[in-house]
Amino acid sequence: MERNENDVVAPGAKFAVRFAADAAGIQHARVYLDQVAALDERIQVLRRCERLAATGAIPNREHFRMVVAPIFEIKAHQARISCYRRGQVWFLLHGFTKKKDVWPPQELERAQRILTEHLARPG
Repeated sequence: MERNENDVVAPGAKFAVRFAADAAGIQHARVYLDQVAALDERIQVLRRCERLAATGAIPNREHFRMVVAPIFEIKAHQARISCYRRGQVWFLLHGFTKKKDVWPPQELERAQRILTEHLARPG
């Protein structure tokens, strides 16, 4: 994976948390956190990422869970950030506002598309 300082969310002793990019180089999770998510949601997501990176401990299962292998979600109020793990790195795929108990199918498809494109990127 091509890596640069712009994709680092949280470096840590156990893991690194980074933004994944699609085929066009867009970091959808970053765009969501910077432009859509409420400030308190952004702060909570970033704190959970920092804890995961520093300790390697999975945050509270209420705030972090597997959606469908290999995709997980980090939750903060209605904000959802999809992510996956590769080795010692967690990659944030995209974010959306979830209003119902079930993930909308188009959001799962979007996460899977970004994951596929991210894995195909050179580097």
